[in-house]
Amino acid sequence: MITGRGLTMKGLNYNKIHKYIVTAVCDGPLHIGSSVGGAEEVLIHPVNGLPFIQASSIAGVFRSCCNSIEPQLTEKLFGSAIMDSIESQSRVRISDGIFTRQVIMELRPHVRINRRTGSVASANESGQKFNMEYIGAGAEFTFTIYLYSKKDKPEFKATIDKILGVLRDGGLQFGAKRSSGAGCVHLSNLLYKEFDLTVPKGREDWSMEEELTEDAYDDARIESLPAVADRCKAYTVIVKGTTEGSILVKGIAVNEFGKNAPDSENIQNANGDYIVPGSSLRGALRSQMEKIASYLEKDSLIALAFGTGNDDSETGNTGNLIFSDTVIGDRESNDKMPLFHRIHIDKFTGGVFHNGLFSEKDAAGDMVLKIEIQNSNQPEETLALLTLALRDLAIHTMSLGSGYSIGKGMIKVDTMEILRISDQRKAIIFFGDAPEVKDPAGILTTAFDALKEYGGIVK
Repeated sequence: MITGRGLTMKGLNYNKIHKYIVTAVCDGPLHIGSSVGGAEEVLIHPVNGLPFIQASSIAGVFRSCCNSIEPQLTEKLFGSAIMDSIESQSRVRISDGIFTRQVIMELRPHVRINRRTGSVASANESGQKFNMEYIGAGAEFTFTIYLYSKKDKPEFKATIDKILGVLRDGGLQFGAKRSSGAGCVHLSNLLYKEFDLTVPKGREDWSMEEELTEDAYDDARIESLPAVADRCKAYTVIVKGTTEGSILVKGIAVNEFGKNAPDSENIQNANGDYIVPGSSLRGALRSQMEKIASYLEKDSLIALAFGTGNDDSETGNTGNLIFSDTVIGDRESNDKMPLFHRIHIDKFTGGVFHNGLFSEKDAAGDMVLKIEIQNSNQPEETLALLTLALRDLAIHTMSLGSGYSIGKGMIKVDTMEILRISDQRKAIIFFGDAPEVKDPAGILTTAFDALKEYGGIVK
């Protein structure tokens, strides 16, 4: 059943109403912070007790997208902070995002690092370990958009269609922890209807808008949405490889119970896949890039790449690197991984702690790391610094997850592919016994020249 009466736009000059019913699916975890519970909890609807996305959050994402693709229309569509006339109010009204099927929740561990010391800070400072709640991948939500337009302003509807085209192609993110890959969604279904208020039929349909069934809407619109060039992204980096041995990114709980259950196991997502979370990949690469930037005397690049303040903080600046969750191997094989037994050693005495035997369940298999670089904050310099860090991953001078001292977390990197969004040209680095670089477009040359010229001399 289709519901949701559009708000009356008192005093605003319009003669057409465009209504969109949007259904989107989460490609990864999604965190919409709660203003009632703890900061790590998701927002819960006060009536039905289920997670939801506030209309203001969706409108903010749409407005930001509009500002990047049609900046001259942003205030005309989404309103102005200076309400000096009727036309300064928003022509777009958006409903809350309501999840339409069962939602699987995830609880993921996080650690805030004190950047001055490089370690977890004391309880009186930012930096404690905490657990954050997420809506799992695969969750589906629906919201409604009303556009109050004019017949002589087709660009209004065209712009909304462009934003929905970006949503279709997975170019919009919602909620917090976006730089760690959270909040990625894609458009899965779209219903549309136009109400022409200059004719009796249009006015009659609008008066009965709440009673209209899905048959009254046009649902063949996803493919016809315009493909908008992604002006926000500069590069996409894809690293393909496989684990050498095993890897362990510890979750906060285990899925097995009993005598032979592990004390800790690799974190899994809502689909049951064993993963390296985007936040863990972000933390590991940040640490390595900080070392490289310090050696090159280009420390200021770290703030541009990763932002300042806490992740997605209102008081900081957003960085230009976005990381995604990485699935490790296949679920069936990792479910059958044998336990890895270890012993707690007292570093002061060299003896074994009482009841010091513990077990871990690792993961192993093929991995595809995906990292995106936004078209801001020195993207070429960021690409060069990131390439150096990923090279260190390939030559085993850095690892992912825990257990580096006993050989865990080593990745055998096969290829690193860099796609330049502006012209769809690629550079590929082949690792192995005889590393090879194929860069006909000079992408890496441009990046390292930019790094060399940036604020110092490359040693």
